[in-house]
Amino acid sequence: MKRLPQTRSLLIPGLVVLALLGLNGCQQGHHLGKSNHMEMMINMISYKLEFTDEQKSKFEAIKDQLRAIRAENKDVRDQQKTEFKDLILAPEFDTEKATAVMDTRHQMMMEYRDPIMASIAELHATLTPEQKSKIVNRLEKQGRKH
Repeated sequence: MKRLPQTRSLLIPGLVVLALLGLNGCQQGHHLGKSNHMEMMINMISYKLEFTDEQKSKFEAIKDQLRAIRAENKDVRDQQKTEFKDLILAPEFDTEKATAVMDTRHQMMMEYRDPIMASIAELHATLTPEQKSKIVNRLEKQGRKH
């Protein structure tokens, strides 16, 4: 029980990490198709954490929010990728321009942070102590890998 404060501080970021890692992993699943791979990742997380129907629904809502944000910002992300490619190909790296691109990206993330965190908090409120422990264990395993 000595680790309880650490556990609490890791739960919400841990859920965010799991969601984002799941979605990031889905981007890499070209052989399955992006939507099929995303569904597989969502199903795997739900299975491993033994989600109830209510928890699955809340997790799906987070996934849908992230998908909507991603779709909404596709043009901006594509533009940022192009700008970074141009920065890399330039004879000299323009740190001011790179910083401006990163600031824009950070601003976008901050804009959507609160709604996503509210959804994660709703899911967190339904998690059992065993599920929370599984999340923390997963985070610790990933920490050892990197």
